[in-house]
Amino acid sequence: MIFYFQYEKQRLERKRIVEMSKGYGKPKVGGPFKLKDLDGKEFTEQDLLGKYSLVGLRRYIECTVR
Repeated sequence: MIFYFQYEKQRLERKRIVEMSKGYGKPKVGGPFKLKDLDGKEFTEQDLLGKYSLVGLRRYIECTVR
């Protein structure tokens, strides 16, 4: 009986991990976009045409641990 419960617990944990790591749909990469700069001016993909560019997208996290 103990073996069955241990097995079920492991099976449910594996199932939960699979569900959490599942992706849905196809990511939208490329194509037209519109952004606003700090002055409120619009910035689009048209502003990058004919120029070399490096775009970095970062998520900023504030850490309050002292």
